[in-house]
Amino acid sequence: MFTDPCVAGKYMTDDGCVDCPENTFSENGASSCTPCSEGMVSGTGSSSCQYEPCQAGNYMTERGCQQCPVNTYSGPGALTCSSCAIGIGSPAGSTSAADCVGCAGGYYYSESGTCTRCPVGYWIPAGDDDTSDTFPSWLSSLSERKNKFPWCWKRNRLSLFGMSML
Repeated sequence: MFTDPCVAGKYMTDDGCVDCPENTFSENGASSCTPCSEGMVSGTGSSSCQYEPCQAGNYMTERGCQQCPVNTYSGPGALTCSSCAIGIGSPAGSTSAADCVGCAGGYYYSESGTCTRCPVGYWIPAGDDDTSDTFPSWLSSLSERKNKFPWCWKRNRLSLFGMSML
C-alpha cells in the first residue's frame, strides 16, 4: 500500500493514486472524489469545478451565467456581452448581432428594449445606425452615447434631452 498522499485531482485506492473522473474533484490527500454541484463541471483529474459554459444570450459572472442585458448579445460560452451598433438595439438575452435592429423613423431603441418615440419636435431616421452620416465623428467615441441616451434630431441640430450639440 502507498503512503504518500495523493495530489489534488486524484484519490487514493489500494493500487495508488487515481485521477478523479469527469464532473468530480478532490483536494490534496483525498481518499475519494467529490461530485461537482449542479450546473458545474470538471474534466478528469480536476481539483475544482467550474460553471458550465453559458448558452448563447448569456455571459459568465462570478455567480454563474447571467442573461445579456437589453441592447447587447452573446454567442455560446461568452465571458461578456457584445454591444449592438449605435442607433440599434436588441431585447435582453439576444444571441447574435442579427438580433440588433433599428426602429422606424421618429423612434429610438431605449434601455427598456423597445422602440420609443422621440419627444415632440424631435426625430431620428428609420433604422439609423450609420454614425458616419448621422453624427459628427467626434461623437462616435463617446461611450455614454450608445445605449443610455436617446439621440433625436431637432431643427437640423443634434440634441440630447433638448441640449443642442451642434
